[in-house]
Amino acid sequence: MTHRQLIAWTLENMPLTAPPGESFAYSNFGYCILGRVIEQLTGQPHAQYINDNILKRCGITDMQIAKNALEERAVREVKYYGAYDPYKRDVVRLDSCGGWIGTPSDQTAFLVHIDGFKDTEQLLPDKALRVMTTPSAVNPRYAKGLFIDPRRVIDSRRDNWWHTGLLDGTSTLSVRTSGDFCWSAFTNTGSSNPDLTRPLGHLVWEMVRSVADLHPQSA
Repeated sequence: MTHRQLIAWTLENMPLTAPPGESFAYSNFGYCILGRVIEQLTGQPHAQYINDNILKRCGITDMQIAKNALEERAVREVKYYGAYDPYKRDVVRLDSCGGWIGTPSDQTAFLVHIDGFKDTEQLLPDKALRVMTTPSAVNPRYAKGLFIDPRRVIDSRRDNWWHTGLLDGTSTLSVRTSGDFCWSAFTNTGSSNPDLTRPLGHLVWEMVRSVADLHPQSA
């Protein structure tokens, strides 16, 4: 199916399971729609608009939408492994909901620029950033495109944001911490089981804590 056919089929065959605002269910389909909204509003292909108006502002120049077949891999792109054939998925159609490829450094540069920290350009104005990091009433751990630490309400030092990525053949994690750390970790194997990102997260958190312990900051 094309994007238009997929959206039409979904609207016709997948009725709501609960009234809007009363339950939480993560779905990549919303990002598929978002990509089409961007194209409608800008008159540009989704990838072109993102590259020209977002990624270039972060100093990222070589992210792109992946191809589907092993022989179509981009220059320096890894080979993917998984329990199921990772090359049977239509990655090109994923585009705005998981079709991008890049390095962990690229992803970290993007994540840093969401907030800006102290010495980088901030992509979003403060008001939009507050909306983006405010959770819904039905899920205190998820905001608008970012997981958040619900304890930040009572302890501002725990203002951590992160997101995982899971497909057959990939497992990824990007984190922005309240202590001004920002990092990403990718593997070229995995499945759609979210439990598989936890060991990856624990590994890098231990690395971050070790660095922080060796370089204490005055309080």
